[in-house]
Amino acid sequence: MIVEAQLRRDDRKLYTWPQYAMNARARHKCPFLVMVATPSPSVARWASQPIDVGNGTVFRQHIIGPQTVPKVTDAEQAAREPEVAVLSAITHARRNTPTARRIAMAVITGLGKGLDDDRQVLYMMAVKGALSAALRKELDTMPEIRNFLNATERRAFDKAQAKAEARGEAIGEARGEARGEARGEARGEARGEARGHAKGKAEALLTILTKRGMSLTPDQQRQIHECPDLATLDRWLDQALAVASADELLG
Repeated sequence: MIVEAQLRRDDRKLYTWPQYAMNARARHKCPFLVMVATPSPSVARWASQPIDVGNGTVFRQHIIGPQTVPKVTDAEQAAREPEVAVLSAITHARRNTPTARRIAMAVITGLGKGLDDDRQVLYMMAVKGALSAALRKELDTMPEIRNFLNATERRAFDKAQAKAEARGEAIGEARGEARGEARGEARGEARGEARGHAKGKAEALLTILTKRGMSLTPDQQRQIHECPDLATLDRWLDQALAVASADELLG
């Protein structure tokens, strides 16, 4: 099976898809199927057309698109079929709608069951990269999000949660000079937490790029490790699954 992601219409593919299958068939001495995956309904309709290759032969590619990807809203199903759940979120949870929220919550809850750490991080970045900004913000407040963080990010997340609870319990207790001291400590803690979050995001980004087989120069690794800006790191994480090289990502 040859799997290709197709984000937009490209009429050249009507000539190359049959070629992919025939070349692979000749090389491996067995039948081959070309599978085209797309989140776009219009691209799915275009890609599903049969291809006349001449002499009465018609080539048909298999399409995975919005009409064929189920809407996984059950966490147990997401746990049983994690890749289907990820495809469901990427395809059907791009808007902040009630259905999109149910799909996203099912993915977050279900993917935390039985997956190794690397796949949890990779799948979560794929899901978050496809969601709307509003829905991503909602998900970041869910306790289940911890399942998709690496060890460094989990420590920072747990620390932030504990401090948030402590701050809530301490409201109204500090007075006068104590208020000023608390504000100073909070600023220091916030800076420390930001550094911890940045380090965790950098490690997650390097994990994704490594899993994708991308090689990074020492300068590029240093650029990622030493980046203090969370917005920049979030942008890189959102793009990490779509770029073709580290140069494209960091440029």
